[in-house]
Amino acid sequence: MEKKVIVEMPFPADSRWKYWAKILEDVDTSLSNGYAFKGKFIPLSDPRHRNIRKVEIEVGKIIMVYEEEGSRKYHKPVITLYEVKEDGSLEEIFSHKCDGFSWALEVRDEIKKILYEKKKQKQSKEEKKKILIEQKQKLLAELQQINKELEAIEKGES
Repeated sequence: MEKKVIVEMPFPADSRWKYWAKILEDVDTSLSNGYAFKGKFIPLSDPRHRNIRKVEIEVGKIIMVYEEEGSRKYHKPVITLYEVKEDGSLEEIFSHKCDGFSWALEVRDEIKKILYEKKKQKQSKEEKKKILIEQKQKLLAELQQINKELEAIEKGES
C-alpha cells in the first residue's frame, strides 16, 4: 500500500460555474462523456465560504479537476490533472481549455495515455518481471501449438 498524504484541494477558478474533482483510476475510451473518467469524487475547496478542503490521498495518484471559466455567455470547461507528491503538494501534469462542451472527447484519449504512462512508471521491477514471464509463457505455448500444426501439415504432405 502506498503512503498517504494530506492534500489541500485547490479552489476553482470561477465558482459561478460547475466544478468537481475525482481521483482518476481509469478512462473508458468507449464512452464520449464525463462517465468515461472512472474514479472517486472528492471535494474541491469552496471559495464561496472560504473553506479549504483537505483530503487524504495516496502519493502518486492522479486527480482530475473539471471547472468552467469565462463569462455568463461564453464559459467553457477547463480540465486539469494533478499528481499527488510526497510532501502533499499537487503537481499540474496536464491542463486543457476546451473549445466547447464536448470536453470529454477533446481530452479523453490524451488523459488515457497520461494515466497509462504513470501506471507503467509506477510498476515495480517484480511486477514487470512477473508480467514478462506470463507473456513469455503464453508465447511459448502459442509457439508449441504452431509447431504441432506444422508437423501435422508435413505428415499429411509426405
